[in-house]
Amino acid sequence: MASTHSSKLERWLGKEQTEQLSQKMRGWYGPPIPVANVPGGVFATGDGDFCGPIRGGQFGTLYEYTCGKIKSAFRRWHKKQQTTLYTGFSSLSDLISEATTGGKRQDFIIAKAGVTGVANIGNNLFDVGVQPVTMTTLSDATGENPTNATQGAVPYTSEGGSDTMHFIGATFVPTVANNCLLMYDLYCRFLHNIATDPQTVSTVPTRYQDTTSKGCFITCFVQTALGATTPTYTITYMDQDGNTAEAAAAQTIVASAIARRFPFAVTVGNGWFIPLNTADTGVRKITNLDLSAASTGKIYACLGKPYVLIPQPIANQALIIDGINSAFNLVKITAASCIQFMEINKGATTATTYNGQIILVSG
Repeated sequence: MASTHSSKLERWLGKEQTEQLSQKMRGWYGPPIPVANVPGGVFATGDGDFCGPIRGGQFGTLYEYTCGKIKSAFRRWHKKQQTTLYTGFSSLSDLISEATTGGKRQDFIIAKAGVTGVANIGNNLFDVGVQPVTMTTLSDATGENPTNATQGAVPYTSEGGSDTMHFIGATFVPTVANNCLLMYDLYCRFLHNIATDPQTVSTVPTRYQDTTSKGCFITCFVQTALGATTPTYTITYMDQDGNTAEAAAAQTIVASAIARRFPFAVTVGNGWFIPLNTADTGVRKITNLDLSAASTGKIYACLGKPYVLIPQPIANQALIIDGINSAFNLVKITAASCIQFMEINKGATTATTYNGQIILVSG
């Protein structure tokens, strides 16, 4: 796809939000990630650029568009629908039928309590409530493969038969501007007490153990505040092609890193993911965690699959996310996914509370 018209994108999302999103994607090794809240088909790429057509931003902003939608009772602005959907639905009419008379639409309230963080650094939201509830705290050297049935996941009912599940829309209201959420599948997590070093990871994920692992990423979050030392941390993993003993570059832990934050500097994966080795585009599993010196505190090492980026440029304003007409074209949700959200960027250290709704339909 051709590059997105930059001035239209900046006018739509705002210059600050666009620049932050661009910075967060530099060095990303997986496929481009769709960007919500942008009409057309815009994707963020690994070089910090954007590709795909934008059908907004000629004259107005996202804020003006959202206000117009509310005042006109969600009047349709996009005049021409796509007639072919590359999903489990044969047409838009089929989607409407499945969601209404077919009873295959599922709506979920999202209400995540704000957490204090560090500007420009990722924060996990899986261990805060209230909706979905907080995920269970793991014991030392314990791993799990979360699913949609796991406490803390979005509790959707799995699709039946030959159906597939798809994201068709959402509404979010953040309390602080210029944050960005990533909706993703948390398919494995492991708790590492970093007083124990090294630590073998025996947990074998149950999803993405083949070529679907392309685009899967490793991230880390602090569970218990870390000590004042700054050891380096090396993660060994299996790549997308099944090659084992791939040791990622050692990364220096930030001294006294607070709970829930990405425990490395913003220069490491732009503050939210662990860089993989050259030519690797995904990861199937983690096999070992190793520090240059033992420290104190606990870290969650996590594996995820991105679904959609959700920019949050406006505070205290409902942002209507159209999953049909905008970039991701009914992005497919992997069967049994543990749907979670992380802040890949915080515009400020201020705790941000997110209230909203997501809509899934199978067909």
